[in-house]
Amino acid sequence: MNIILIGTSHKVAPLEIRENLSFSKNLLELSYKSLAEYNIISSAVILSTCNRVEIYVEAEDKILGRAYLKQFIEGFNKKKQQDFSDYLYSLENESAIRHLFKVASGLDSQVLGENQILGQIRQAYIYSKAFWKTHSALSRVFNKAIEIGKKIRRDTKISEGNISIATLAIKLLEEKFGRFVNLSVLVIGTGEIGKLLLTYLKQKGVNTVIIANRTYDKALSLAGELNCKIARFDRLAEELFDVDVVICSTSSPHLILKEVDLRKVMSGRKNPLFILDLAVPRDVEESVRLISDVILYNIDDLGYAIEENIKRRKEEAILAERIIDKEVRNFLKILWEKNTLLSVQGQASWL
Repeated sequence: MNIILIGTSHKVAPLEIRENLSFSKNLLELSYKSLAEYNIISSAVILSTCNRVEIYVEAEDKILGRAYLKQFIEGFNKKKQQDFSDYLYSLENESAIRHLFKVASGLDSQVLGENQILGQIRQAYIYSKAFWKTHSALSRVFNKAIEIGKKIRRDTKISEGNISIATLAIKLLEEKFGRFVNLSVLVIGTGEIGKLLLTYLKQKGVNTVIIANRTYDKALSLAGELNCKIARFDRLAEELFDVDVVICSTSSPHLILKEVDLRKVMSGRKNPLFILDLAVPRDVEESVRLISDVILYNIDDLGYAIEENIKRRKEEAILAERIIDKEVRNFLKILWEKNTLLSVQGQASWL
């Protein structure tokens, strides 16, 4: 058996490509059932985040497995007429394993050393287990990746300061607005990034923090926990007349804020509106940039802060790479020894 990876990330694809290849929660179950139809694939894990879409599978044949995966990922994209070949990478066995270990360690993240990716890998792996009954080699790989991700953060300073997309977003707001005391901020979305943003905004002493979420009960619970105000999702336009900043981080496959609606809002406002869209797919229509007095940033616009973060953590990244190299060698050695024993017993099946 072989471990095969096909995917894309912020390193090779712009935001408009990543959002067209992303997998929403609603699509995941259908996706796994579709992958199960390929007889040569015995297990799979789909990792879809704001900065990457990667599918890992365990397959009998490398060539067929790679071909099936490419067909699969392109079959689920939102723009069927577009060729995504130039934005996809494919890795096998040792290279695929090494890549996953780096991803879990935060070394391949847009924000070097960020912690969120480790939880996302764990969640993706746990969710995938519902669709694959056998204890697979891919399970061993993902369990080891999670273990190494923890080790890297424990043994290096790569994640020092709890850096994340959310902290960089707060830094951007600080640069744009200075003190937060008189600021009013509307956060749309109560996922992991949304919760972090709300926590940081309260810690920074933001005067007014408002939560909005499609599921009202989730917003209500979080508002009570953090002592924030709450806005009903179907009445967002009313809130937009008064807030200074809107931060979007939902998992919606559809646009939340459209140009036509924001033009109506801006016609009744006196001050500029700053919008930070951290969602993939995006929550805010790109043409919103054309509206006078609307300042729109998306997740790829955080690049300057990301570059600064990379420079500060470069030495720790080198140390982390060395640890990963050693862990890959040891992991493959154990697998080889186990496979040799199984071969003697007539059961060898992987690598």
